[in-house]
Amino acid sequence: HSSLASPSDFAFACWRGGAMGQTDAAKALEGALGLALGGKDDERVLGVTLALHHPAALASDPEARAKLLEAIAADDCAFLLRLLQSSPALQRLALALLAVLLANSRAARRLAICLAPLVACCAEIKQADDTANVADAGVAGCGDGGDGSGADAPWGAAELLQALQVLRQALHLLGPGEAPASAAPAAEALIALLAPGGRLEPMVCVASVAEPALALVQELLAVASHDGAAPTLGQGLASRSFVLAACLKSELRGTEAHALALGLLAELLQGCGEESAWRPVHLDEALSEALAGGRATRQAALHLAGAAVSRLGLSFGKPGGAALLGRLRPLLSLMAGELRLGLEGHAGRDTTCAACAALEATIVAFGQESAALEESGNLEEVSDCLRQLHRAVGDVHDWCADLPEEGKPPMELALLARVAAAWQLEDPRRFETEFSRSLKAFCRLRPAEFAVLLPCVHELHDWHLTPALGQVLQIALVAQDEEARVPSAAEAWRQCALMLAEVSLDAAAYLPEAPLPEVPPQYLPTCADDIASSSADGPLAVGLPLPQATLAQVPRPPQAADAEHPGVVRLCTWSLALWNADAPGPDAQASRWELGVLCGALLVSVPPATLALVPGAAAAGCATWEAVADALFAGKAVDASTWRLALRLAGFALDRHRELAAALAARAALAAAAASGSGSRAGAAPKLQPPPGGEPAGDDDEDDEWAVVDASSRRVVEDFLQGLHRGGSLEGWAKYAVAAAKQRKDENAAKQQRKREQTKQPSAVVEVLTTEQPPCLDGMD
Repeated sequence: HSSLASPSDFAFACWRGGAMGQTDAAKALEGALGLALGGKDDERVLGVTLALHHPAALASDPEARAKLLEAIAADDCAFLLRLLQSSPALQRLALALLAVLLANSRAARRLAICLAPLVACCAEIKQADDTANVADAGVAGCGDGGDGSGADAPWGAAELLQALQVLRQALHLLGPGEAPASAAPAAEALIALLAPGGRLEPMVCVASVAEPALALVQELLAVASHDGAAPTLGQGLASRSFVLAACLKSELRGTEAHALALGLLAELLQGCGEESAWRPVHLDEALSEALAGGRATRQAALHLAGAAVSRLGLSFGKPGGAALLGRLRPLLSLMAGELRLGLEGHAGRDTTCAACAALEATIVAFGQESAALEESGNLEEVSDCLRQLHRAVGDVHDWCADLPEEGKPPMELALLARVAAAWQLEDPRRFETEFSRSLKAFCRLRPAEFAVLLPCVHELHDWHLTPALGQVLQIALVAQDEEARVPSAAEAWRQCALMLAEVSLDAAAYLPEAPLPEVPPQYLPTCADDIASSSADGPLAVGLPLPQATLAQVPRPPQAADAEHPGVVRLCTWSLALWNADAPGPDAQASRWELGVLCGALLVSVPPATLALVPGAAAAGCATWEAVADALFAGKAVDASTWRLALRLAGFALDRHRELAAALAARAALAAAAASGSGSRAGAAPKLQPPPGGEPAGDDDEDDEWAVVDASSRRVVEDFLQGLHRGGSLEGWAKYAVAAAKQRKDENAAKQQRKREQTKQPSAVVEVLTTEQPPCLDGMD
């Protein structure tokens, strides 16, 4: 040992002489580990050097790897830190040890202290003359040129590649909980060396260097995407400038590294948020390089185009904000062309997904910037861009028209629905006929995928006569179920509730004749507690003063004459199922009012006799009308639109459902008693309590199409309340209201207990709704 130039030379001598092949490998490794545990640095260097010549054994034997870790990680990795501060040969030894031992999170935590010194070693790399041949460089543990003569040579591209791999592995093992404080700063420091202005910037021209460096940035972003990670992780100036520079390198054009850089730039654009001031200066040039990359970068180009338009608009972040129509035209041609190829089966699904996302973002951007485009004067270029969009949307509807009705719908259908929805929201007239025709295909989507179409369906004339009615009911039914994974569940449910309530209260519509689907049986009451008898018959329910003359003047949907009509029974069943399912939302009281208006609106055309035919419907109907009555007296606590719908509903159903009249009488009695301060004694005449903006406008308001109807409904309800006051029956109703409220509270508690028990079991109906059809592609949003 004393006669050799270094311990590394001794290791190579043993290897060259075949000594390792003449002894048992396990015993040789055990002897090497024994040396590594020695008290002197020379012995430890020799031991770890010899141990590294058993890579297969170290990789497969956790016990041997643990012994080696204990040998070098003692005293806060003091030995390993000394190696990183020594000669290039010993630094290579430390690098090889890190590469071998970073196999689990425990080892990563112990070795994290060595990552910053490792980056310091990389900072000493000089721009090697053999950078162009880095793909052939060796990255073995001892890292010499192959004959041992280069052991003390300065670090080069081979060591840089291995350091990039070591940092990426450390980030992956530490995860979002520990990486931001330990491995992430070291990784970002190494990326800074490769970024523009960094010491190692010229080496990025080589794909075999750029690709692992970009993979390191990708790992930084992956760690940052988890909850609890630093929000700016991987999005510092160095990472952004490095990724953008890689996108612009002509030497990387068309390579996997180029595609990875374009994808990372798109991810950075999507993750920086609207409040960020970051605008990539050379984004236009990056898009040009993406188009020039050919088929290898086509998917990444679409991804970047969609992210750029969504984040920065049609100007792509250029100063002045003018739309870059010259850049947009070839991108739109690529989007429309790839979409058609994908629909014809000549392109992969990933590319079709990227084309759909880019088209959706571009359509939205055109709608948002339509005024500026008209004022720009570039109408010919705008027309060329719109022609490409028309072509793409037309292809979507043609494909839906040719879709077979049998079998599972293709996965692309969910993506195409988003493109069609984006166009319908911006221009509902141009493809209105085609969209109505495509609804038959779109209704085969899962509720979570169909939800994006709700605003478009709402704008259709007589939408309740299309198959979309069943989807709207299904979304309202499963929105509160987490297993259904409806995006923005509370907003989707409110949209469905508004659509259903409005059409149910429309005098021109008659829902019993609409294509109503059957209610999934899993959402109907299954136990005796749910099928309780109605308890809403108050002491004076039969003799309530109903102003028939005023009611006759209100235009409202007709009430069915046949209580057993299939459509009437289905309406009643849907009202029951929706009430039992509850409504999602942070405010339980507001959700109850909205749910009451929805379920009550479905009962406007339903005769009271039908409720007696459907098990559980009578009790649910009583609870529904109580929620409506509470909303009318809630004042500013209720939403203005909900109060208007509740008022309209009360005026329409007051003479048809005596349970509503009883609920109004009981709630009015409580309001009058509270106003007079006399406990349960009747006070002044009760009055409705509208929220700000809830009162109907005057009859001459042309902008409010429901003003006349709602004003008439208000007179109906107020006449009813005045009749109660004049008849002197409020005191009896106040006593009844207190007892009914207690009973309803007990019923709600029992209902919630049953729901908690049901949540312990998987929802069968959700399983049906989510497994009959394939899930949408990842990244669709």
